[in-house]
Amino acid sequence: MNDIADYDQLLFRIQDSLIIQLVLQLPGDGHEPIMNSFFAQPPDRMYSWCKDPSGSRIIEAIISSEHIPLATKRQVLDQYSNKYADLAVNKYGSHIVDACWKVSDMPYKEKIMIELIQREMLVQDSPFGRIVMRNCRVEQYKRRADEWRERERSLQKGKRMFKDIFDSSSTPNKRSDKKSKKSKM
Repeated sequence: MNDIADYDQLLFRIQDSLIIQLVLQLPGDGHEPIMNSFFAQPPDRMYSWCKDPSGSRIIEAIISSEHIPLATKRQVLDQYSNKYADLAVNKYGSHIVDACWKVSDMPYKEKIMIELIQREMLVQDSPFGRIVMRNCRVEQYKRRADEWRERERSLQKGKRMFKDIFDSSSTPNKRSDKKSKKSKM
């Protein structure tokens, strides 16, 4: 398996990929034409993008964007169902698995986990796969699945709590801004 990119054969030019990534991070509905085009592609093409240096960054941007609805992200996750183990062993695809893991809820995480365990020999033989296995805590799941589930639930709960805190503190208070300007004078 050759993970070195032949830049004459890239599916996306780097500049194109960067522009698409930026558009996906913008608020509003500017991402909709990109997502419509994405879902209009054959599944094999979407899968090949995961193994492309520039294409994989676009997929990561889709998955990690705060402005793309969760339902749309779940459609993306479903596109890679039964392919997570193959992606985990790829230099670029392993980042996709990690990104999917971060946005997944418990049922999706368990789906990914089961696939990784079913193909554990393949995944463990790859340095990228071993990193994915560690990030997903596969060994803990195999030893004590109930403890793993409880830990994942508490992590998700903590993320939701902190997200609420950061979301409320990220909107600037106009009154405090005025006070800070006066104190600088």
